[in-house]
Amino acid sequence: MVDPALSRKWVYWTLFLVLAGLIFFMRLIPLQTTPSNWAMPDLLVCMCFAWVLRRPDYTPVLLIAAVMLMADMLFQRPPGLMAALVVIGTEFLRRRTHLMRELPFLFEWAMVAGVMV
Repeated sequence: MVDPALSRKWVYWTLFLVLAGLIFFMRLIPLQTTPSNWAMPDLLVCMCFAWVLRRPDYTPVLLIAAVMLMADMLFQRPPGLMAALVVIGTEFLRRRTHLMRELPFLFEWAMVAGVMV
């Protein structure tokens, strides 16, 4: 039979890919024809960081790197630059998940904001 732990990982990997595809789709369709006054946050990076903090075993490095490399290609950014920065940031946060479990939300938010900057 199928190992339940492995099938659970596949479900989370697929859910991550579906959510990333939805973010790609929403950013690529022309909802607004005039330029906006405010810069939108990169929801894909926020999702990667949140997923790594909450479920580090369900977000492999290669999956994050592949999704972010695809984002670099689709959004015409320098190929691999944002992907490398996000992988470095997620690995930094992944190593500190056991420390951040007991911290209040404000400190967790500040840590992620520091990694983003």
